[in-house]
Amino acid sequence: MSEAKINVLRSTPLRPSDIVVATHPKCGTTLMQQIILTLLADGDKEIVKEPMAMSKWAEMTVSFAPGVEAFTEWTPDQDTQPSTSPPRRIIKTHAPFQLRPWSEQAGAKVVVVSRNPGDACVSMYHHSLDIPAFRYFASFSHFWNALYKRGLVEHGCFWDWHSGWYNYMTGAGAGAGSMLWVKFEDIKKDPEGQIRRIAEYCCIPASDEVIRKTVEASSFKNMKATADAINSEKAEKGIQYKKNHIRKGESGKWRKTFKDESEDFLKFHQMKCNQLGLPEDLFPLE
Repeated sequence: MSEAKINVLRSTPLRPSDIVVATHPKCGTTLMQQIILTLLADGDKEIVKEPMAMSKWAEMTVSFAPGVEAFTEWTPDQDTQPSTSPPRRIIKTHAPFQLRPWSEQAGAKVVVVSRNPGDACVSMYHHSLDIPAFRYFASFSHFWNALYKRGLVEHGCFWDWHSGWYNYMTGAGAGAGSMLWVKFEDIKKDPEGQIRRIAEYCCIPASDEVIRKTVEASSFKNMKATADAINSEKAEKGIQYKKNHIRKGESGKWRKTFKDESEDFLKFHQMKCNQLGLPEDLFPLE
């Protein structure tokens, strides 16, 4: 992305009705998009079959034609059929807080999703293997030691990324109380409770029935089945799609992949949290 595009994007305020999903990659982005879009659809999972297509990735969108102006003027009904268009803009960002793609929050809702770095690293490893353009075929040990620990992955160091957002949200300035922090692990443990919390923060009226339907729609089983069916249709039509985007959706299984390097991971994680002032319980490891 050019510096000019970044400057235009970062000089544009959000709209009060916007909902932003901010994550480091592979930390629950698509899950949160599914939850919010299903809540806005009154729990109708048939409307939300491709959550990524129903929201905009700010940084990626402005990198290509028609460019940044089209993004700043975008409304959801420009992209989808009226029957499936969400009533509010859902925007995704992987940007670190210092490079957030707006000038003012302006009353918009921002949901930050975190995930424990062990599971996030494993997911990022498989993500890297599954993208042909990356041409990455190395071992997990190489990925962890040569890339992830050093922050040489998409959108930089996991711990630095979370530090920027966390410090803003917990500080004494404008960020205090203006955003919602949701742990991926909490959604897995208590989907109903977390979805109610998300709906309340985003000011989305949701009955018990809508909550129940949203829990069902955002389950791994449903999201995986829906994605597989859509990808099968795309394959038949010769349309390119990302393989294994909805892969396992597990929590606390990182040790199976780290194996003998689990101790090194735990020491490194503790060191980074201490260095950056991040509470370790921000990232449940089991």
